[in-house]
Amino acid sequence: MLSVTSRQYFVELALGVHPAPPFKSLDDVEERIIDPLLDAFEGVEGPEDVDLGFDLSTGTLSISMVVEADSQAHALEDAVAAARTAIHATGGHTPEWDEIADLSEDHFASTVRPAELVDC
Repeated sequence: MLSVTSRQYFVELALGVHPAPPFKSLDDVEERIIDPLLDAFEGVEGPEDVDLGFDLSTGTLSISMVVEADSQAHALEDAVAAARTAIHATGGHTPEWDEIADLSEDHFASTVRPAELVDC
């Protein structure tokens, strides 16, 4: 019998917020995007150590988290599912995220690596 061993992966996602609402400051971003998303992630089973960032100049939301999975591909799938669930919980939409194959190439940038290799 083949045994599948899971491990923790550190996953980073960078995605554009479209249309990017006009933000007055990083405090505005924190109040309107960061805090609601962090609250939403609290209700999502799986991801740990979720951290969010936002680049005002590009409208890019950065999400990082640790997920347990049996491969890097599954870690990415789990992280995307967790992010999508949290985004939907805050009233956001992810209409182009229906196929994971599309996501990895066109809709956001991602990095997946074993958590033990990341100093966080």
